[in-house]
Amino acid sequence: LDVLNCYDPLVRRHATAYLAATARWGALPLCADAAAFAGFKGLGDTRAALQISFATVLLNCGLNGPFIRKWGVAGAAHATSVSACVATLVALARLAARNVRLFEDAKPDAATLKTIARVGAPVGGSGMLFTLVYVVLGRRLAALSGGAALAALAVGHRIEAVAYTITEGYAVG
Repeated sequence: LDVLNCYDPLVRRHATAYLAATARWGALPLCADAAAFAGFKGLGDTRAALQISFATVLLNCGLNGPFIRKWGVAGAAHATSVSACVATLVALARLAARNVRLFEDAKPDAATLKTIARVGAPVGGSGMLFTLVYVVLGRRLAALSGGAALAALAVGHRIEAVAYTITEGYAVG
């Protein structure tokens, strides 16, 4: 939080609760659902990933209220983690139904690894650039307006994520 210039004690307490819950319970489901969705992109079927994402957002919205009442700010992280876990299971089931081999002992050769790096490097670079911009923007907003500005940035980020998902679907499929 120091990187974001976030020194407000209340914001730090809530952010720490959210991040701790995400680190403890959400890291695996969030990574797994991203990997499963990448399987659909690899097949050129972004519609399935979008459908699952839409249902996941609805589930997350439905869980947020009761989870936040029970666990406070950490409840929002738990709602996201549960939703990501459900999304992963649904995505893996849909991939398996399409006869995608999910757990194969594959040993890619050098040419395959080179292709993966060639395709993945621009996407990885884009993600790193996005993260850098987000951190710089967060630092500036925190210095100007504190926690309210960071919360507004987070809401804007969520809205942008919906647009990104839709445009990514057009780009692939």
